[in-house]
Amino acid sequence: MLASTVRLAPLALRLLLGLIFIVHGTIKLLNLGMSTRVFAQLGIPLPAVATPAVASLEVIGGLALLAGFAVNIFTILLVIMMIVAIWTAKRNAGFVGGYEFDLLIIAALVSLFLSGPGKWTLWQPNLGRRNRGWKRRRSVGA
Repeated sequence: MLASTVRLAPLALRLLLGLIFIVHGTIKLLNLGMSTRVFAQLGIPLPAVATPAVASLEVIGGLALLAGFAVNIFTILLVIMMIVAIWTAKRNAGFVGGYEFDLLIIAALVSLFLSGPGKWTLWQPNLGRRNRGWKRRRSVGA
């Protein structure tokens, strides 16, 4: 029973992380002017370009996680985005009340990257790896 349920764990991460990114990206897109001003105040270069790009990555990346589409690519992009967000917006706030939840999201994304997307995925590029961890191979003689 354990072997059949282990592949559900990444699915739970994908669904919740996807929802989180979709909600946050949608809020940025619906309040683009305010979000752009916040990006400008944080000193992010080209805020008029960066804001819709980040918001779009959050929405598209969230949808990709929900669908199980290119999860390994989107986890990398979203981790990079989260690291930049911590560095630009939250590093001076400290751990508690600052960036602890952002680190948790990064850990969940890294976990998805390492474990694979789990069950019910649409498409996964190989990224040059033979075994991404979610395909079991039988050993010789087993």
